[in-house]
Amino acid sequence: TRRRNIIIMGPSLSRCATSCEHSIAEANAEVIFDLSSMNLLPKSPCAKGGYQRRFPAIAVVRHGERLDSADPGRWYGSEDGKSYPSDPPLSALGRRQATQLGKELASLHFDMVISSPLIRCVATAVEICRILSLPLCIDLELGEVFNKAYFAPPSVLRKYDEVTRVVPEDFHLVNSMAAAGKAPQWQESSQQAQPRMLRRVEHYLHQSIRSDQANCILVSHGDCVASCAAELQSAKCDDLVKGVDFCSYVLLRCQGPSNESQLRLLDKDQQWKIRYKGVHLREGMSMRR
Repeated sequence: TRRRNIIIMGPSLSRCATSCEHSIAEANAEVIFDLSSMNLLPKSPCAKGGYQRRFPAIAVVRHGERLDSADPGRWYGSEDGKSYPSDPPLSALGRRQATQLGKELASLHFDMVISSPLIRCVATAVEICRILSLPLCIDLELGEVFNKAYFAPPSVLRKYDEVTRVVPEDFHLVNSMAAAGKAPQWQESSQQAQPRMLRRVEHYLHQSIRSDQANCILVSHGDCVASCAAELQSAKCDDLVKGVDFCSYVLLRCQGPSNESQLRLLDKDQQWKIRYKGVHLREGMSMRR
């Protein structure tokens, strides 16, 4: 029987352990409690010896094409579309885009894929995991800007068990009991959401260092990719970025020594090597690489 690790994080989640104990035992799973911090990333093979030590790397990607963009009538006319109009799945093209993205990222070493809870992101992450044979984590703080400009009524998020149904049963979902992170507050502004997303990217950069350079792919939304691109250029997002394509990305590799307490996207001393794809700039703007 396949063994699955379930990581329960934070004091607010510790109370679920007792109620879940019986079902977890039946699933032949090991519960790992991490009450002090959200240490999700596995130890890199570098930590075990025999591998060249890697510097931190992280890919921040947008999900593939959403069904409401490809076929709005089909989506909004469905029962799911009426219940969750702003949380559509991927279109057929979106799934192909996600598969292709996984192949593009296969030349680099990653250890985990971490996704927004919106199912277009989870489905994108699943396709990437399938190509790269990686575990998956779902993190609420990578979610879309949560206001009425992005979410049509009824402005409700799916329950977590509905989100995890997108993940095939044979996949390694490391947090199958509850999502990581905190859900955004309703009616947050873009000016509030973009720093939230950036903090999460930097959080996983720090996690990478703690885990001996275990690197991750973050699957989020256009605002997250655009915010990272702007932060790396010391620019305002709206001034720099005109738009981002489906399955666009910002890929960061730290080429110099990394200091966990100081690692930030704006740190020039970190010697970031940056690759962009599908990020469109406003006229007259350019980005360093």
